[in-house]
Amino acid sequence: MRTGQAIPDATWSDLQKADSILFGAVGDPRVNDAAYLAGVLLRLRFELDLYVNLRPARLYDDRLSPLRNEERRKIDLLIVRENTEGLYVGMGGRFKQGTEDEVAVQEDLNTYLGVTRIIDYAFGAAKREVVMVDKSNAMTHAGALWQQQWKAVARRYPVRPHRRADRGHGHRALGKHQSRDEARPLRASARDGP
Repeated sequence: MRTGQAIPDATWSDLQKADSILFGAVGDPRVNDAAYLAGVLLRLRFELDLYVNLRPARLYDDRLSPLRNEERRKIDLLIVRENTEGLYVGMGGRFKQGTEDEVAVQEDLNTYLGVTRIIDYAFGAAKREVVMVDKSNAMTHAGALWQQQWKAVARRYPVRPHRRADRGHGHRALGKHQSRDEARPLRASARDGP
């Protein structure tokens, strides 16, 4: 905040050399500027090609779960999400801004390379099963690419159990296989959302 730079040059140089980056929360209520967020979060993602967004979900104390079935409380998941495509690319704009005729467009960009590598990462990281949760019933063009590559990548992992679920029913698909005692962590590749 002192310099006005989201990431100072010296810090950026250190980040480029790092093997890993532990990234916490970003933002400050005193800085109400979307460019600041883009200068930190999106710069890291795009310039370092951090295409995998890993979101582990583990229940450390079963008293914290609203699930009443004790066997279902043992949650141990790793959500694998795309981090540099989809809505993150920022394609779109606003037309007739500030008027009653205003139109806003936000594009969802999906490439063969981006889709393939995130699904491949999920399969490679899986210890038990891979579940792809998508919204292909509404996102027909992008969804078709995701399903096409899902099938292609799955053929390279013939011993890895896999299935896909519509996002509206994804919680049911994931909920069936939460037990840490019965198997290794479930890995999921989900394609939309932040």
